[in-house]
Amino acid sequence: MMKSKKILIFMVMFFVIAGTFAGVNHFFVDSKNDATDGHNHKKENTVKDKTKAKNETHLKKYVAYGKSKKSAVNKKTKKYKGRRKFKVALDAGHSSIENLKMERIGPDTRKRKYKGAIGTRGVATGVPEYKLNLVIAKKLEKELIARGYDVYMVRRINKVDLGYKKRAMMINASGADICIRIHADSAPPRVHGACALYKTKPNSYATRRVNSKSKKLSYKILKYMCKSTKAYNRGLFPRNDLTGNNWSKIPTTLIEMGFMSNRAEDRKMQRKKYQRLIVIGIANGIDKYYRSERR
Repeated sequence: MMKSKKILIFMVMFFVIAGTFAGVNHFFVDSKNDATDGHNHKKENTVKDKTKAKNETHLKKYVAYGKSKKSAVNKKTKKYKGRRKFKVALDAGHSSIENLKMERIGPDTRKRKYKGAIGTRGVATGVPEYKLNLVIAKKLEKELIARGYDVYMVRRINKVDLGYKKRAMMINASGADICIRIHADSAPPRVHGACALYKTKPNSYATRRVNSKSKKLSYKILKYMCKSTKAYNRGLFPRNDLTGNNWSKIPTTLIEMGFMSNRAEDRKMQRKKYQRLIVIGIANGIDKYYRSERR
């Protein structure tokens, strides 16, 4: 009987110990599996994190590019901020219609001159001055608009009957701040270069202050046009007999781009590359004048 009890106790203890070992073994197996699963999840999370980081980096680059591009636009806009209020009148000299009627050259004088002339003609190219003047004026208009200026064009076609006084009156009514009268000159064949003409004598339309600004405008435009084109700078010439200047109420300059009576200069002024240099130079001169007036 005692022996049977011992055997029974031994068997119970055996099953208890076996069960405990199995439980422990199961625990370690589950723990190992948990650890393995944790490691796999960590690996997957790492991959996901890397992918996310890569996408975020790509997104940041895209956003940064967008900001840079926007900043560049804003910077450009800021550069020309306020110029929309500054208006430039462009008067392409002469036209294909000659008007031999007489008109007063200014508001406070009885002196008279012809209302309109055709102008000179290229000795080498045969191109009329009025055509060249309009070509430059249209190209200058585009350049100035691109730089942020408002532009008023006195004429856009060659066949138009406009006297010098009428042109000045149109400009006065346009609200323009300055006026650029575009011309080409004629002289003996060897004469070459560019010059600018401005009014010095005050009248009931323009004060000494306006005349002083006309001189400054003439200087700036001539300087930078010659710098751009490498043309010979013949300097500034005060003239009080120019109808278009005398009737103007705003700073005005008459630019002689070159001499069509000089064969080399005539050919040069018909080349698109040289015309571009003329336009850039005049526009740069207007920039310099505009900045000096804002101080």
